[in-house]
Amino acid sequence: MTRRIALITCLILVTPVVLILGYSRLLQNLANEGGKLFDDRCNNVNPALISYKNAYLEMMKLLNNKDSKPSQQLQLQIQTKLSDYISGIKAYIPLEEAWVNKQSKFVKRWDFIYLQPEFIKNLSIYQLEMYQGYLDHAKATIALMDSVGTSKASELRAVANEAGQRKVDASKRYFTAFDQATKRSDWRKLLWKSPPVNCPEENLIIPDTSFDTIFPSPTPDIPTRSPNS
Repeated sequence: MTRRIALITCLILVTPVVLILGYSRLLQNLANEGGKLFDDRCNNVNPALISYKNAYLEMMKLLNNKDSKPSQQLQLQIQTKLSDYISGIKAYIPLEEAWVNKQSKFVKRWDFIYLQPEFIKNLSIYQLEMYQGYLDHAKATIALMDSVGTSKASELRAVANEAGQRKVDASKRYFTAFDQATKRSDWRKLLWKSPPVNCPEENLIIPDTSFDTIFPSPTPDIPTRSPNS
């Protein structure tokens, strides 16, 4: 009888520990996979994204420079930056498509769906929506530029603007969720460690060019640092 009581007591004490350790291992695995996706995006996708956005900002700087008088040299500089902008977007699109596909598969994993804490789950989903918005906007921008002078230009401009607004809205949701997750107190945070970041600081600075079509009206915003890129 005493041995049975001791065994039951042992099971009562050990079982929760085993379950917590197992849960911790699964959460750590999710964190490691998420870290790989972060490094992949930061080192392979962000440079192309940053490059074409910087080309856009440089082009806009030339267009908005009131001190510069119209000249053939200025026109050539603008055309060069426009060419860099277009080629940059085209180089970025397949890279973003590949990453969005990887992130989409990640958030559909059974362990992500059933084990990931809700606040982390939402953060990953909002991040996916944000970069899907970047991708859709880039595609719409190329389609718009290809349609200049055609009857479809007005329709495609609306598509590009809608994609741009969706990108902005998704970015706001993501950064709000990121700030909330950072400040949140949750015992489950003790069950995993964030993997080390293998990404240069400059790849985290994404220029904010909201509604960056070839026919922009507002002045481009100040670049914003993305904590999770």
